[in-house]
Formats: sequence, C-alpha cells, structure tokens
Amino acid sequence: MKSKKLIKSGFAIFNVLFLIGLVFSLVEINANEYLPQHLFNLAIITASGIIDKIILIGLLILFLIFGIRLFWQAYLSRLVRIEIKLNKPMLLKVTKWFLFVFISLMILEEAVIFIKKEGFIYRNTLLIQLLLILFILFIALQIKKAGISRIWRPVKKGFSLIVSPALSWLFLFVFIIINLLTFYHSHLKRPDGPNIILIIADALRADHLGCYGYARDTSPNIDRFASDSLLFENAWANSSWTKPSVGSILTSLFPHQHGAVYWSSVLAHNRMTITEVLKNLGYRTYGVQTNPVLSKAHGFNQGFDYYEQIDLARGEKITKEFSRWLKANPGRPFFAYLHYYDTHVPYNAPKAFGEKFGVNSYQLFKAGEFKTIDVRLLNLLDLSDEDKKSLINLYDAGVNYVDYNFKCILDSLDEMGISDKTIIVFTSDHGEEFWEHGNYEHGHTLYEELLRVPLIIGYPGKVRGERIKSNVQLVDILPIIMQLSGNSINKNDTEGLNLTEIISNKQEVIFAEGILLGDYKRAIIKSNWKLIENSGYVNQDTLELYGDLTRYVIPKYKFGYELYDLQNDPGENKNLVEQKNKEFIKLRARMRHYKVTPENFNKETKIERNKKLEDLKSLGYIR
Repeated sequence: MKSKKLIKSGFAIFNVLFLIGLVFSLVEINANEYLPQHLFNLAIITASGIIDKIILIGLLILFLIFGIRLFWQAYLSRLVRIEIKLNKPMLLKVTKWFLFVFISLMILEEAVIFIKKEGFIYRNTLLIQLLLILFILFIALQIKKAGISRIWRPVKKGFSLIVSPALSWLFLFVFIIINLLTFYHSHLKRPDGPNIILIIADALRADHLGCYGYARDTSPNIDRFASDSLLFENAWANSSWTKPSVGSILTSLFPHQHGAVYWSSVLAHNRMTITEVLKNLGYRTYGVQTNPVLSKAHGFNQGFDYYEQIDLARGEKITKEFSRWLKANPGRPFFAYLHYYDTHVPYNAPKAFGEKFGVNSYQLFKAGEFKTIDVRLLNLLDLSDEDKKSLINLYDAGVNYVDYNFKCILDSLDEMGISDKTIIVFTSDHGEEFWEHGNYEHGHTLYEELLRVPLIIGYPGKVRGERIKSNVQLVDILPIIMQLSGNSINKNDTEGLNLTEIISNKQEVIFAEGILLGDYKRAIIKSNWKLIENSGYVNQDTLELYGDLTRYVIPKYKFGYELYDLQNDPGENKNLVEQKNKEFIKLRARMRHYKVTPENFNKETKIERNKKLEDLKSLGYIR
C-alpha cells in the first residue's frame, strides 16, 4: 500500500515538474523562433535541456525538504513544539489583499518599463502578463464573493487530472523520447561537414597585413596562410565598432535587423545565428572571446555549447583555452569562434613583439597602460608625430602577436591531424583610425580606415589560393561558410551572398551603419561611389550620456550627406555631394531601400548605467 502511494506521489511530482519545464521550454523556443526557422533539432535540444534542469532542481528541492523533515522528526521535535491554528476569515482577507497588491505592482512594473523603454514592450510578453493579471483578478473576485471553497474545488479537480496515471505515462513517454532524440543528435549522429573556425582580430585594419600590401613584416604566418586561401581584396565591415559588426557576422543581417546597434542593446533572440544553424546540424559549438560588449548578457552566446568571456585577455590565453578544448573534444565536427583583443586599445602585446617595431620604455604611450580618452585629449593639445608613430608601433606589435597566435592555432590543428578537414575564416570586426580624418581609434565615423577589413578563408585541399577582387561584406561570411561546408540555408533568413554569387559580381551594394560615439550614421557603397548620411540623431545609449565629457571624446560632426569617389579619392578627402548631384540622387534613393528608423531599433537592453561605465573604463573609452 505504501509503495503504491509512493509511486503515485512520485508520478504526481514528475507530472508537475514536467509541465513546468514544458511551459518554460515552449516560451524559450517561441522567443527564439526556432520552429519558423526550421531549427527543429535545436528546439528539441532546448526543450530537453530546460525540462531536465527543472526536474533535477525540483527533485533536489524535494529531497532537501524531505531531509529537513526527517531531521526535525528525529531530533528537533523533541526540543521544539510548534502549533499552527488557522484563522480562515483572516486567511481569506490576507489572500485577497495580497492578490490585489500583486496585481497593482505588476501594472506599475509594466508602466515603468513602458516609460523607460520609450513605449517598447514585447507583444508576447505583454499578452502573457495581461492574461496573468486577469486570471489573478478573477481569483481575487471569486474569493471575495464565495470564499476559498468555490475556488478550491475546480483546482482540486484539475490537479487530479494532471496526476492521473494515463497522463503520467504520456508525460514519461514524451520525456524519454525527447532525451533519446537529444542524445542521438548530440552524440550519435555525426554531421557530414568540416570543422569551422571563425577568428576575429578586434580592430584590425586590412592595410596593416603584409598580404594586403603593408610594408612592415607584421603578419608572416597569416600571409603564408593567405597564399593558399581565398583572399578578398575588397572587404567591408557593416559597422565601425564591435557589437553591431560581430552581430552581422553571426547572423548575416545588418545591424538594424539584428538589433545589437548600441552599447546596451541585445542581439535579438529571434534572429538565427550561424552557431544555432550549425548546432542544429549536430556540430559542437565553442566560443571564447575577450570583449565585454559581446557578453552573454548581450545575447552573443546564442547556440553555443560553451561560451567563455575572458575580458581584455592576451591572445595566448585564448589560444591555450581553445587548444585545451580541442584536445578534450576530438572526433566530432565543431564550430569555434575565437575573438582576439590584442589589436584593440591599449595594444597590450608582450614586450618581445613591441621591440620588433620600435616600441621602447621611454615613449609616452606604453603597451596596456593608456586609454583612448588619454590620446583624444592629448590630440586636442597637438599630439606630436613621434607620439602618433609610437601608437602605430604598438598597434603593429599587436598585429604581429595575433599572427603568432594564428600560427599556434594552425599548429594545434596539424597536431590533431585535422587541418585538411577544417575551414578557417580570418577577419576583423572593423578597422582603426590613425588620424586619417583628424581623430583616433574607432566607432566615430564610417570612413574607409574603419570599415575596410581583412577577409581570408582557407580550406586545404578544397579551395586554392586566389585573390578575389569582387566586393564582399561581413554579412556574406555565413552564406560562404554554409556553401563551403556543403550545407544549405534559407536565403530569406540572411542578407549575405554566397561565394558563387560574390565571384559572379552580384554584390550590388555595401551597407554599413551604427556609431558608438556621436550621431547615428549609415553608408552605402556602389561601384566606386560612397555616400555617407550623418543623421544628427544621437541615441542616449552613446557616450553623449556623459555630458561635457563628450566634447573631448567625440569630434564635432557635420550633418547631412558626404559623397566620395573611392577610385580617385580613396582617402575620402573631397566631398562631391554638390558637384555630383546625379550620383548623389541615385545613391540616396538606394539607401532608402534600407528602411531604417534609428529611434525604433530593438530597445531590449540588459546593461545598467554603472555596468556601462565599468565596461567603458575597462575598454579605455573613459577614465
């Protein structure tokens, strides 16, 4: 008799936990829109993970309660005696007022969110919360009318249905099937494609690599790799700073589409990433990166089995972490994303690399010991050419250090015997300005020094060394990878072109947008013409938030349009918007195809002001 009661209780607990897990998993799957994007395997894996976790947590809590009860009965009950007398009228009154207060607080919360986020609330979230408020209000009114008994009877009847034997066996069957499918997909089914490694060197401009014509020997290993790979001579980033640009790499969408445009904004969860696509195909997914704006809080861990953030770490740490993971996870195709920070301010390459490029202990700016704001402020006081040159030396040392780590990655692949089974994509999220337009670093303009990036793709035995002159942008990386790996993707889900389309010169225009410092800008490039729109709109989520400080950090921008002939004026020094009215009208009309309203970007944010200040300080933008 006791065993039957125990089994029945066990099934009841399992049913309740399973239902809770099922609801949470359906909410997560719906939020990520896995089913409309045909990511069915990923939906099953997500459901399995959430349900298993909730059942495990629920059982641990129950065991803890059971243990406390046994301990009480065995020891404490002899010392302490507790009697509880239930005052039913008072209980009803307290419950009623509690529910009314709870409803009021929920409504107040929605009002605060509505005001803080400028009227933006997710429709699904709003609908669920309104239904919850109405349900609680209904219960409160029923309690007021007829007391607790009228409410308790249907609740008891519904609970009896939930814990019925038929439903218990159904839930158990579904639970087993979901976990078996997850096990099969994650451990038994092997994807046919090659390994894929995406390497991003933060703020690396193309013209500081030997294979792109740089005179200094900054990149001997990358150059050798490029000679046997596809090198895209004309590659542009889709933004001039990290968050929107990396978002475009991962999603093959422009920044205004994936939502990660400003400092605190989040990569939209309902936008499919390359990580999610490959995980859905059975790939192991691994990421290790060094930039705080690409954190889990910002949504950049979507689809990763393992995603580690090591803020501002030197490249050697990233390389060692990846090599360790690679050796611990042999035999199954993987996607790895490695983000190196050594070419980002404060260019903290080891001393031995700095010495190759004239870095010395007497210079004003030292590796790892200065911030962007230091340089910008001193620039107002007429920074000397020698000091400017010392910054370029530090930057080149950082490039050389990334090159060293790149060789270590190749050596690890050789050691594992998987070099010929691995696609390697080497690129950057944006460039770096060294006073080409009177300023320094990145995130403040959309000029070529900030948008031109390297893009080199190697796949030993499958692609031969070739320099491709066709225009390419970072949103093309996802379709190129999918084509080279023998997988397909729905064209409607991406903005990029695959390799065949790029080589066939089907790339009509390049589009870039998004600013970290100052007013929102966007740019369009078609043939040799480039149009930049300076909107004048300043979002509160830029450094403008910090008032007078921005006068020294952000240059005074001109509003309106800038038109440049990149073939005859690659340095973008002569604005032809008045002289070339015909080209201006054509490009402006084409730019309007990108229906962007900066005020209505994804307003989902996760970072508070203090956290933003902390991140800005760590990255060197402020002191």
